[in-house]
Amino acid sequence: MYILFSYLINPIILYILLYFFAGKNADLEFIKIFFVSLGIGIGGTIILMILTPVLGYLSIIPVVLFSLFLLKKYCYVTFRQGVIIMLVFILIKIGMNKVFFP
Repeated sequence: MYILFSYLINPIILYILLYFFAGKNADLEFIKIFFVSLGIGIGGTIILMILTPVLGYLSIIPVVLFSLFLLKKYCYVTFRQGVIIMLVFILIKIGMNKVFFP
Protein backbone atom coordinates (compact mmCIF):
# COMPACT_ATOMS: atom_id res chain seq x y z
CA MET A 1 0.00 0.00 0.00
CA TYR A 2 2.76 2.45 0.94
CA ILE A 3 4.71 1.74 -2.27
CA LEU A 4 1.71 2.67 -4.42
CA PHE A 5 1.09 5.77 -2.31
CA SER A 6 4.76 6.69 -2.60
CA TYR A 7 4.81 6.42 -6.39
CA LEU A 8 1.71 8.59 -6.60
CA ILE A 9 2.74 11.29 -4.12
CA ASN A 10 6.46 11.63 -5.02
CA PRO A 11 5.85 13.32 -8.41
CA ILE A 12 3.52 15.83 -6.77
CA ILE A 13 6.12 16.64 -4.10
CA LEU A 14 8.86 16.91 -6.72
CA TYR A 15 6.67 19.15 -8.90
CA ILE A 16 6.02 21.51 -5.97
CA LEU A 17 9.72 21.62 -5.06
CA LEU A 18 10.71 22.28 -8.67
CA TYR A 19 8.13 25.05 -8.89
CA PHE A 20 9.33 26.77 -5.71
CA PHE A 21 13.09 26.35 -6.09
CA ALA A 22 13.55 26.38 -9.89
CA GLY A 23 10.32 27.76 -11.28
CA LYS A 24 11.88 30.04 -13.89
CA ASN A 25 14.19 27.58 -15.64
CA ALA A 26 12.87 24.11 -14.74
CA ASP A 27 10.84 22.04 -17.15
CA LEU A 28 7.54 21.59 -15.31
CA GLU A 29 5.83 18.96 -17.46
CA PHE A 30 4.09 16.69 -14.99
CA ILE A 31 4.51 13.51 -17.04
CA LYS A 32 8.27 14.12 -17.31
CA ILE A 33 8.46 14.76 -13.56
CA PHE A 34 6.46 11.56 -12.98
CA PHE A 35 8.97 9.48 -14.92
CA VAL A 36 11.95 11.23 -13.30
CA SER A 37 10.43 10.46 -9.91
CA LEU A 38 9.84 6.87 -10.97
CA GLY A 39 13.45 6.61 -12.13
CA ILE A 40 14.70 8.04 -8.85
CA GLY A 41 12.62 5.53 -6.91
CA ILE A 42 13.52 2.43 -8.92
CA GLY A 43 17.14 3.41 -9.60
CA GLY A 44 17.69 4.48 -6.01
CA THR A 45 16.30 1.19 -4.76
CA ILE A 46 18.60 -0.81 -7.03
CA ILE A 47 21.64 1.28 -6.05
CA LEU A 48 20.81 0.87 -2.36
CA MET A 49 20.33 -2.89 -2.72
CA ILE A 50 23.74 -3.25 -4.37
CA LEU A 51 25.81 -0.79 -2.32
CA THR A 52 24.34 -1.00 1.20
CA PRO A 53 26.19 -4.22 2.12
CA VAL A 54 29.45 -2.61 0.99
CA LEU A 55 29.13 1.05 2.04
CA GLY A 56 26.44 1.00 4.74
CA TYR A 57 24.88 4.40 5.34
CA LEU A 58 27.25 6.05 2.87
CA SER A 59 25.35 4.37 0.04
CA ILE A 60 22.91 7.32 0.10
CA ILE A 61 25.59 9.45 -1.63
CA PRO A 62 25.38 7.59 -5.00
CA VAL A 63 21.58 7.76 -4.80
CA VAL A 64 21.70 11.55 -4.35
CA LEU A 65 24.18 11.87 -7.22
CA PHE A 66 21.97 9.69 -9.44
CA SER A 67 18.96 11.83 -8.53
CA LEU A 68 20.87 15.03 -9.28
CA PHE A 69 21.88 13.59 -12.66
CA LEU A 70 18.24 12.84 -13.53
CA LEU A 71 17.08 16.29 -12.41
CA LYS A 72 19.80 18.07 -14.39
CA LYS A 73 19.30 15.97 -17.52
CA TYR A 74 15.51 15.93 -17.76
CA CYS A 75 14.23 18.90 -15.70
CA TYR A 76 16.98 21.39 -16.64
CA VAL A 77 17.88 22.67 -13.18
CA THR A 78 21.26 24.01 -12.12
CA PHE A 79 23.50 22.05 -9.77
CA ARG A 80 22.72 24.31 -6.81
CA GLN A 81 18.97 24.09 -7.38
CA GLY A 82 19.22 20.33 -7.77
CA VAL A 83 21.09 19.96 -4.48
CA ILE A 84 18.52 22.05 -2.63
CA ILE A 85 15.59 20.20 -4.21
CA MET A 86 17.08 16.78 -3.44
CA LEU A 87 17.91 17.65 0.18
CA VAL A 88 14.38 18.91 0.81
CA PHE A 89 12.92 15.92 -1.06
CA ILE A 90 14.94 13.47 1.06
CA LEU A 91 13.92 15.25 4.27
CA ILE A 92 10.26 15.06 3.23
CA LYS A 93 10.66 11.35 2.42
CA ILE A 94 12.23 10.69 5.84
CA GLY A 95 9.41 12.61 7.50
CA MET A 96 6.80 10.62 5.58
CA ASN A 97 8.44 7.36 6.66
CA LYS A 98 8.42 8.50 10.30
CA VAL A 99 4.73 9.47 10.08
CA PHE A 100 3.45 6.35 8.30
CA PHE A 101 5.82 3.82 9.94
CA PRO A 102 6.49 4.98 13.53
